[in-house]
Amino acid sequence: MDKKDISILEELLYNVEKEDVIIELSNIEDPLVLHFFAANYNWDNGFDIPKALLENENCDLGTGLLMFHYADGYRMLENPEEVLASTLEE
Repeated sequence: MDKKDISILEELLYNVEKEDVIIELSNIEDPLVLHFFAANYNWDNGFDIPKALLENENCDLGTGLLMFHYADGYRMLENPEEVLASTLEE
């Protein structure tokens, strides 16, 4: 990654509105940039942005697995009833 890619990542992670991030993520073609974005995303901000990232055709399996891990996907597999009974919307 070069300084330009790092600058784009910093801008998307910290300084851009959610709707703009979703639009920009759909235009990124470098799987490595998508992976670094997912690795640094604040999961307290919801799942709209991760969904957009997964919908990008350049998102690879490694990034998908990273997001599964960060989103606590194992808990859903182990005990889906507990997750479904949660008061969280997503």
